[in-house]
Parts: sequence; structure tokens; C-alpha cells
Amino acid sequence: MQRLRALGASGLQVSPLCLGGNVFGWSADEDASFAVLDAFADAGGNFIDTANIYSGWIPGNQGGESEAIIGRWLAGRPDRDRFVVATKVGMAGGRFPKGLTRDHIRAGIDGSLERLGLDRVPLYFAHEDDPATPLAETMAAFDELVREGLVGAVGASNYDAVRLAEALGAPVLTTFKGKGLIPDAHPLAGGVLGRSGTPVASWLMNEADLLVVLGASFADHTGISPYKPAIQVDRNPLALGRFQAVTVPVLGDIGVTARLLAEAPGAAGDDQRADVADRWAIWRAEKARRLADDRGRGVSSAAIFAALTRHAPEDAVIAVDVGNNTYSFGRYFECGRQTILMSGYLGSIGFGFPAAMGAWAAVQADGSGRRVLAVTGDGGFGQYLAELTTAVRHDMDITHVLLNNSQLGKISKEQRAGRWDVWQTTLHNPPFAEYAQLCGAWGRRVTDARDLDDAIAAALDQRGPSLVEVISDPDLV
Repeated sequence: MQRLRALGASGLQVSPLCLGGNVFGWSADEDASFAVLDAFADAGGNFIDTANIYSGWIPGNQGGESEAIIGRWLAGRPDRDRFVVATKVGMAGGRFPKGLTRDHIRAGIDGSLERLGLDRVPLYFAHEDDPATPLAETMAAFDELVREGLVGAVGASNYDAVRLAEALGAPVLTTFKGKGLIPDAHPLAGGVLGRSGTPVASWLMNEADLLVVLGASFADHTGISPYKPAIQVDRNPLALGRFQAVTVPVLGDIGVTARLLAEAPGAAGDDQRADVADRWAIWRAEKARRLADDRGRGVSSAAIFAALTRHAPEDAVIAVDVGNNTYSFGRYFECGRQTILMSGYLGSIGFGFPAAMGAWAAVQADGSGRRVLAVTGDGGFGQYLAELTTAVRHDMDITHVLLNNSQLGKISKEQRAGRWDVWQTTLHNPPFAEYAQLCGAWGRRVTDARDLDDAIAAALDQRGPSLVEVISDPDLV
């Protein structure tokens, strides 16, 4: 394992991999847990994560089992002081109620210290936001623990920045990587910024007096305006002002900072829900108009993603690829509570289907039963065609919507933008739906927008891998 690295500004030095203790006392008994911990330590790891509620959801358990197992393991280690143990308080589970009042936090640390066999917890997290308790009370309680030497550093998880927007009455815009963090139906959601985004987001940003930028950079692809006054919040000091100077850089956890701002006196401004609704009405009317576009060269992206918006399960995991299909997804698909997976800065063509396979494996492990979808182009999926046989072999329940325009459409567009001749971007593709059937999966080809709803609904009804191949117009993106 690589050498230790600094964990933010906490003063802690941790291994690049953190070992999660969620399964200790659940799917891993004490002997198995000790074996995993030993292997992690032998590989140079020192960062271990747990929580007071782990694993209180198992019949017969009451919470605290994971901490107790880690504590007994630490007790047998002569090098126990080299380990950085993080635990959490505040989420309901087993015998522990939800809450981040001072009393909850004090009781939580006492129990965790006892189970872990420690005099001091190196890193103590608020496990999730507690809207019923003033943040000032929560922060004061954590501060007491640090001052008393019972906790080394504090952290937060599962805090929602949308609460700040609701307190301010301000619209929420996301970068493409943040798509899905707020449902598009939320009255303050403005959609995605940038080239893959909506005119709703662009208009709202251009009309803004101030941008509060949470965890996003000002790189070109984000579409964040460089000329607007901005407060940039990030827990990484190197990210603050990295691409350009910002009006007010703030080093801090996004969730905690957002809640502090929301609770600050005079935080509320003019409620902009009406403006947001008006811009969405204009954009949805334009999307409806684009549904009628038909140049005889395939189905439009507007039609494809309108159908997918209607049929995608509300809590699905959707893995998207790289290319015009992905930009169109960002622009036209309206998110509910779906989780969107994408390749970093959209630089890894072929990401979509393998990512969906990984998501399927994760869904099996967590037992959530969430559906997994993949959205790719022909160019991306063409690089990983044989993986479909793996999906069939393991009966992976993945619904794949493939846009086939017989070319690397994004590369063609970039060549035209650079005033070059379009060169070597056409593709010779197999009939993907038939290929899926040959592999043992379900497949259907769509050449008419009127058949989209039936095809996607039928694919989602399948158990095991299914593929909807849509012959798409390369220009109607």
C-alpha cells in the first residue's frame, strides 16, 4: 500500500484505502473480521471506519457489534497506536436513536470509547444530518469532545446542501458530475450547467447576483461563470481558487458549511421558485417541439431520453458512457432519485456498460434490489461487446439503452468545430440487438420513436441482461 497521506486539515495521517467495518458482526463473524483486519494491517493499512449502529439491523444484534470486534482486535495488537479509527454517531439503528443533541453525542462517545477500548477516538463523525437539532448545539458538543481530548478530529456525512437552497430560496445548479444530486422536479432545481446542460441552468446562472459553489471547480467543462461574484466551499485547500480567483474561498465540509449558512440570521432572500418554474416551462416546451424532429436518419435524442425519463425506475442506478449520447442524457433526461455514474471528466469512452456491471455487483451486495441501467453509444459499447457474455453468464439484471448512429458523433462534431474535414469517424457496426440475442440476452431494435415506450418497458420487464438498440440521428442531439 502507498505511504500515508494527510487527511485534509485534521492532522491525521492515513492509508489511501480505508477499511469499512460495516460487515463486522454481520456477514463477517469475529474470526473472519479479525482475518480481514490482519490482512489490511499487513498490507500497510491503518485507516478503519465503523459506527455505533453497526450492525444493529441484524436480528439478535443491538448495535455496537462492529466497534466491539474492532476493539478486541486492537487489544491484541502491540502496534495499536498506529491505527486511525473513525466512528460515527447520530443515525438510528438497533438500540441507538437518531439525533445529534449534546446528550446524544456525549452518550455516543462514551459507548464508542468503551467498545473500542480507546481513550480517544481519532476521528468522530456526525453520521447524518439532524434537522431537529440546531447545528450550533451539535457543533458545540463536538467541540467539547475535542477540547477534552476524547476526540481528535470531527467529520460529517449525509448532510444535504439542498437545505441551504431552500433556506435562501435560491436555485440549485449542478455540474454534469453532480447530475441527480437534486431531483429535477424539485422546485429549486435548475438542472445541469455547461455543454451537457439545460438552458434553465444557463439562464439562472446568468441572472444570479452571487454563486455559492459547493465542491465544484471552475474548469472549462463545468460551465460555471468566471465573472460572477462567488463563494467557493471545498474541504480540499488546493481546490480553492485553483482555476481562477474567487471572491470568498471557504475551507470546510460542504454539508456543515451549507447548514451554517442556512441557519445564519438574514439568510433568506427572494424566493426564486417562480423563476425556476417559468424557465422549466420554456425548456419543456422546446423539448416537446424537438420530439417532432425527424430527418429520416434515425430517432432524435430528445425522444429517446423523454421515453427513458418516463420509464426509468425512480431509484435506479444509471451508468452513462462518453460521447454525444452522454451529453444528450445530461440535457434531456430528467432525474428523480436515480444515482448517475459517469467517467470522471468524460474522458473514458467505453465506461458505461462495465460500470453498470460493477453497479449490478454492488446492488447484489447491498441487497437494495435497485435496478441498474446503462446508456451508451455504439462507439463506446463496441469496445466491450464481449462483456455482454459475462453479463449473461452471471444473469446480470442490466437494462441497456444503446444509441446507434454508426459513427463517433462527438469526434465528428469536434472536427467540424475545428474547421477540419471529418475524418475516420464512421463505424461498421453489427446489429446490436441481434448480437445480444446471440449472446443469450434479450434484444430489440427501435427505428421509430413511436416504438420507444414499448421497447424500454419490455426491456425493464426482463430479468437478466436486456438491450434496446435505438437507431439515432447523429445530428439531433
